[in-house]
Parts: sequence; C-alpha cells; structure tokens
Amino acid sequence: MKKLLPSFLLFFAATCFAELPVGVEVYTIAGLDAPMKIEKKDYQFYLYENDGSHSISGRRSNGKEIDHTIDDAGVGRVERIFAIDSQPCGTSSIDLVLQIAPSPSSESDRRNYYRIVFDSNLDNVVSEFYDPSIAAVNAILPLQSVEGTTDSETGRKIICNGSKPEIATED
Repeated sequence: MKKLLPSFLLFFAATCFAELPVGVEVYTIAGLDAPMKIEKKDYQFYLYENDGSHSISGRRSNGKEIDHTIDDAGVGRVERIFAIDSQPCGTSSIDLVLQIAPSPSSESDRRNYYRIVFDSNLDNVVSEFYDPSIAAVNAILPLQSVEGTTDSETGRKIICNGSKPEIATED
C-alpha cells in the first residue's frame, strides 16, 4: 500500500507534462480573464473579443504565430470553436470553425458556422466564409469531405476557385 501512492504520483506527474496525442483536442471555454481556446498537438488558437469584434491568435508548436481580426459584424455570439486539418482544393490547411448562437430574438434555433481557412504553416488566411456544409451534413468535417455539398435551405455550397475554397449558390 505504501508503494502504491508514490507510484500513482509518479505516473500522474509524468502524464501532466506529456504532449497531446495525435487527434486529441482540448477546448477551453472563455473565462473572465481568459480567451476561448482550442489546442491540438501541433497548434492552438485563441479567440478574443475586442469591443464587439473578434480576434484570433494562432500558434504552431514551432513558434510560428498569426493574428487575424474578423471583420464581419454578424460574427457575434460565438459559443464554441473547432479546429480541423483539411486538404481543400489540392492544398493543406488548418480550419478554425466558430459556432455562432442564434440571435435571442430569432424564432429559429439554427446555429451558423463561420470557417476561417489558414494555410498549414499559419502564414496567412486563405479564405473565410459562413459554412453551409455543416447544416447540410450535420457535422463539422474537413473541407475535402464536403466540397460541392449543397445546403438544401440556402442552396449554397463550397467550391474551389483554383486553390481557394469559396461559397457559390447553386443555379
């Protein structure tokens, strides 16, 4: 019994300093003095709210950083953020998806999703848009899995314009 407690403490201490395993993400809700955060093995994103606008700060494990401000005033009540590795339009990217709560005065409980596509090195933002694919397939998936999937309510879908994912309306 006396050896069990030190063994447990040694095991627990070692796991506290271990890296995140591949495929695991850690989501932290926003606190009074802390931003919303999503962390994966090779990168992490922070979402800050500044006077009604939102700023994103991304960091790779190699120290590379990017900051981005969302200019769309409609991106308001962010409930949750998700990070996804994608390969849209023949390129590699890291996608940050913001789940936006419906307006309190809205009769619908439908959430909107805003996707920001960063290049895989976090050098720049490739594209950003309201994502119609999430409503169409009822899941947050990598872009290569949902290219061309049309949202039946809006008729919008994700297409490739060269190496850049964009939104198009079905004709």
